[in-house]
Amino acid sequence: PIQRERASGTPAQLPGCDRVKNMSKKHVWYVVLAEFDLIEGSVIRRQHPEPTGAADNFLAEAMLPEGSHSRSEDETVFMLPKIIIEGKSGGKAAGGNEKAPRPVLHCLSCFLAKKDDKVKRGSVTKALAVCSPHTFIHAFRPVIRLALKELFSPISKADPKAHELRIVQELYDTLNGLTLPSAYPLPPIHESLYRAARLREAHNRPFQDLDLKITWRSRDISTRVPAIVGEDEIGQVKLINLLKRFKTGFMKIFNAILLERRVLFIGHNLPASEVCQHVLAACLMVSPPLSGVKERVFP
Repeated sequence: PIQRERASGTPAQLPGCDRVKNMSKKHVWYVVLAEFDLIEGSVIRRQHPEPTGAADNFLAEAMLPEGSHSRSEDETVFMLPKIIIEGKSGGKAAGGNEKAPRPVLHCLSCFLAKKDDKVKRGSVTKALAVCSPHTFIHAFRPVIRLALKELFSPISKADPKAHELRIVQELYDTLNGLTLPSAYPLPPIHESLYRAARLREAHNRPFQDLDLKITWRSRDISTRVPAIVGEDEIGQVKLINLLKRFKTGFMKIFNAILLERRVLFIGHNLPASEVCQHVLAACLMVSPPLSGVKERVFP
């Protein structure tokens, strides 16, 4: 393994790489709760602290994709585009109205189905998503799953709406109260090698990640965030998994992305999470050196 070296001053940053730092900006912009209704289908129950600006049917379908009823648990990834928000602090437009840009948000949705003989369908399915400007959304997965399980607790049956609101608010406050770990400054060549190793190996090595502790209802959860994150690197993707899956077809995907062709990934009887991982890994085939590839991706 490569040893970390302290570099004097601030090293030059690699194009398309973002170093994890202590940041005062909020880590989560929205927490969204969705549920499958026997009559209405997939519906949005809550958006906290305010609506995301996306259509409810888009959010519901992204959080509870087709076929989710056939699995007890799974997860999906989707993104919300950069927009200008009225009434926030920031630059002023003509007429004096305040406007501020909302960054591209990366959303991780975990869903869970619990058997319930009292409902017609025989089970209750809920999904909980967090939308973050950070690309390492997988670090939030453990606490999202714990919060999701709380939504099925017996106490929720007494006053389900109030219980849902408490859980959603608490998850939002917990994640925004985090202090992210700082990374040692590394020479650019080491940054490149660290990133390449993480993308190609089947498992992350401890020296490549930074420890992060999240406290959820008096329970400490240990998770990790990558020391270096590429601009188009979303979640815990591995390029090697895409190569193993498609083998000789790997280069066809590569050429199609370079030519800006549409590439459709179909996963029959596969978990939604696995299909999402392959879609997101496809970005890394050309980024770097290209950037902004994730803006053309819909996992």
